This record gives sequence, structure tokens and C-alpha cells, in this order.
Amino acid sequence: MIAFQLEGVYLYITLVASLGSIIRGCLMLLLKFARSDTNTSMLIKEEVRKVVSKGKAAGVLRLVFHDAGTFEMDGNSGGMNGSIVYELERPENAGLKKSLKACTQFLTKQRVKWMQYNKIFPLLVSWADMIAVAGAEAVSVCGGPTIPVQLGRLDSLEPDAEGKLPRESLDAPGLKQNFKRKGLSTQELVALSGAHTLGSKGFGSPFVFDNSYYKILLEKPWKSSGGMSSMVGLPSDHALVEDDECLRFAIFKDLSIKACYLISLVCVVSLLCKAVLSCTLDE
Repeated sequence: MIAFQLEGVYLYITLVASLGSIIRGCLMLLLKFARSDTNTSMLIKEEVRKVVSKGKAAGVLRLVFHDAGTFEMDGNSGGMNGSIVYELERPENAGLKKSLKACTQFLTKQRVKWMQYNKIFPLLVSWADMIAVAGAEAVSVCGGPTIPVQLGRLDSLEPDAEGKLPRESLDAPGLKQNFKRKGLSTQELVALSGAHTLGSKGFGSPFVFDNSYYKILLEKPWKSSGGMSSMVGLPSDHALVEDDECLRFAIFKDLSIKACYLISLVCVVSLLCKAVLSCTLDE
């Protein structure tokens, strides 16, 4: 009798686990089917554009990296899964609540508009999809290239493990090791760092997506005695030009801006994994 009960419990657990996998698989298919419509993609993009301004672009891009940057190849863990909504109290995510709030405004407006567009059922937009689209629009609104974003990501139901994002105090070897765990090369590390051209870190215009980051980085203004110049960048930025391998890739000022975009976006494609971003550049 005891053996029978144990077998029954095992069978029950197996059935529940299988049912959960089936439900998740069906939900994924439903989401991909619902979001495959071109009108749906355009609708989402239109609504995101209304809330992502130049002033919010840097924060939104930071939100993208802090959600996707937890990815590690070992165990295929983390990544663009919306887990950032559970991680806002972590020290490394300070200030991201405002950026997420902008995305939340989009989510509310989008659901209302979608119900008007499709009377059958409201579109389920995941946090991960919403953040990915917002990131693409943040690049575009600041003069960067168009980044089509494929939809259909499922959100995590729990936070990702801590300690996966690179610390601002890391030296070049530490940065390279962190990015290597994400499947990214040193060139991609330097390229992704170029997103710091946006915002208030002192690399050119805070609202223009260009290659000013690399030009100013090579000048090392933080070595000046006192003044605002000494406040430019983070220790992890400074580390790039103190490392011979990173320095080779930092000399992007000799490349066209389009080449900088392309290299940066190849890096983003590798990092975001499930985001499946691609870039189209006009000649």
C-alpha cells in the first residue's frame, strides 16, 4: 500500500510537471502567433515612441542592459526575460524605477488601444518585449539606426541571480572575464560600452547616439587636476584605454559612425539572445 501511494505521488508530480511544460509551450505559441501580425508590431512601436523621449533614452538603454546583462552561457541563465522588475532594489539598479515607469505608461496605453483594435482579447505584452522595443526606440530617437525587434519573449517569474552585471569599479581583466561569461568578445565589450555616449557621463551630447564616447575616452580628460573633466566616465570606462587589447578596439574615431553602429549592434544581438535584434542601415 505504501509503495502504491509513493508511485501515485511520483506519477502525480510527473503529470503536473508535464502539464506545466505543455501550458508554457502553448502560451509561447499563442504569444508568438498573436504578435506576428505586422499591424500589432507597428501599434506597439507607435505607443512606445510616444513615451520614449531623448531625455529618457539613456535610462531606457541602461534598463535594457540591466535586464539582458544577467545572461551567462553556463546554464543559459538570465538574459532578456523581464526579471528586472523584481530587481529594482539592488544597488546596481538604482535609478531604473523612472525608466521602468515610462515603459509602464506605454503598457497601460497599449492595452487600451489594442482592445479597440482587436475586440476578441487584449494583447499580452511581456515586460521583456516592452523593454526590448523601448531600447530600440531609444537608439532611434537619438539619431541611431532602425532596429527591428522580434516579439514573443516570456517573462521570468522570479529575479535573476545577483552578481551577474559588471561592476562599475571593474578593471579591464575583470570586465573581459565578465563579458566572456556572456559569450561576448573584447571588441563587443568596447562596442557596448559606447552606449555611454548617451546620458550624463560627460561623453559629448547626452541626447545624440554617436562615437563621441571613443573620441573623448582616448583623450583621458579624467586625468586633469580638478574641474568637471575629472568627473567624466566611470572607472570601468577609464579601464578600457589602460588595456592594450581594449585600446585597439577603442580607436573607433577613425571609423565612420555607421561602422560604429554596426559593430555596437552586432554586440547587442549577441548579448540580448532572446531579444533577436537586427539592424538596417541606409547607405
